[in-house]
Amino acid sequence: MQSWFNDDTGDYKESADDFEVPAGVCWCIASVVAFGQFGPVPAQSEFSLRLYDDADGLPATDPWFTQDLAASAVESAMIEDPVLAAMMRYQLELQEPVLVQPGHAWLSTSGLVSGATTFSMALSTEAFGAATTAYRSMGCPAWGDLQACHPTLPLPELAFELHGYEIPCM
Repeated sequence: MQSWFNDDTGDYKESADDFEVPAGVCWCIASVVAFGQFGPVPAQSEFSLRLYDDADGLPATDPWFTQDLAASAVESAMIEDPVLAAMMRYQLELQEPVLVQPGHAWLSTSGLVSGATTFSMALSTEAFGAATTAYRSMGCPAWGDLQACHPTLPLPELAFELHGYEIPCM
């Protein structure tokens, strides 16, 4: 699932997937792991990480948190499927942990690219509730589910991990 911003052209394809913070606790996210690959040739592993509030089942128009950062570690994702064998695991350490309130939120992890390079997020092999991946691009600028812009594609779950800790909400 493509998710990238191209500084050379201003073009973009952004994907976001939702997650739920349980009632009564807040999450302090210290790092994110994104699974995917740059192509057609490997590129520097730089990303724009964005968190969005939920707006009726889609990400809000503007993120409430944005940070551009380089991966602190890159390694093979070791996925056995030969189609996915080139997928990499990108460790993204936030400058400071970010506090996420209880409720429905959205994560976008987009590769920062140039030239003809793109970044594609790996799809998860595990479903966490209903598949709810949001998508927007130059040709489809409003957030919608992937099928709003590409009706023949199935709704995937993006492969990512959130690392941090829970704290009581004040």
